[in-house]
Amino acid sequence: MNKKIKIAVIGTGRMGSVHVKNIVRLIPEADLVAICDIRLEVAQAVAAEHGIQRVVQDYHELLADPSIEAILIATSTP
Repeated sequence: MNKKIKIAVIGTGRMGSVHVKNIVRLIPEADLVAICDIRLEVAQAVAAEHGIQRVVQDYHELLADPSIEAILIATSTP
């Protein structure tokens, strides 16, 4: 049995939402465990759509979590 990599996504705007969808649907080796956005209501909507349990507004929470093995940063360019 292969171990899944625990991943979080920071940023759930246009591209972040696409990345979330692709991780959940196309990468069976990934376990998307958390998402983050400063717009909490947007992150909550994306999480609800894809069955993600953990939603945070402050990315520092994800950086401090030793169980998260990879973080995809999909924030705006500026």
